[in-house]
Amino acid sequence: MMLYLYLYPARRGCPGNVMRSLKLSYALCALLIIAATATSGAGYSSQATPPQETPVLFNNPAKLDTIMAPYVQMARRSYPDAKARFQKGLPSRERFLITTRIFDPQGNFQQVFVEVNDISNGKVAGRVVTGTKKSSGTSPADVFICNETDILDWAILKPDGTLEGNVVGKYLGVLQERYVGLVLELVIGRDGAVMGAKCLRAQNRAEQDVTFCVPDSVMRRAEVIARTLRYDPADSVVTKYTFLVYDYQEGRVQEPEKTSKSGK
Repeated sequence: MMLYLYLYPARRGCPGNVMRSLKLSYALCALLIIAATATSGAGYSSQATPPQETPVLFNNPAKLDTIMAPYVQMARRSYPDAKARFQKGLPSRERFLITTRIFDPQGNFQQVFVEVNDISNGKVAGRVVTGTKKSSGTSPADVFICNETDILDWAILKPDGTLEGNVVGKYLGVLQERYVGLVLELVIGRDGAVMGAKCLRAQNRAEQDVTFCVPDSVMRRAEVIARTLRYDPADSVVTKYTFLVYDYQEGRVQEPEKTSKSGK
């Protein structure tokens, strides 16, 4: 059995260079799973069209199911509230998507986004808005129906192309990106020493919040490392923001370079 997931190509770069910048955007060697491809048609905003997908093959779906399981459960716990919002009526140009799987006659499957048109009697009706293999027998023009129990994830696509939800997709993106930015708030004394450090959140290359998939122990470790930083002396106590890089594959927070930073 083979599983096809759809990943977005990412720009390549060096995390070491970006650690010296306080900007919260950085290029990492990665591929990012974040959104469905929008198709053209009446009523669709061109502003809400995510990047074109590139198919990537995962050949160990059993292992993938295991590592996805906690995040699928997380998505399913929040799904009833998202469903209620959809049924009540989303704001103009917002679109409700679910992630599920489609199978071909040989039992191979793809994980796809479906734009939802209706939810009733335990069934979801809509149409697939990601590319599909011809062998699946499903095309974007077809009405697609699945059971609510087959939902793996959900998302609300905003007019500006951002996604709310997409817990499973963000987690898989973290696995592919490898590096996660840990955003920290620092209180710096007049002598340049860090008096306090608080890790506020974790975010991926697209600056989406992925704190939910980073262990608390990693956040605390980042705070310990941040307290070893030294800044130039200043006239008063100041609050500044910085970030450290967490290597998700190696499970460690990268140590920053031991250089003095300006506290002005």
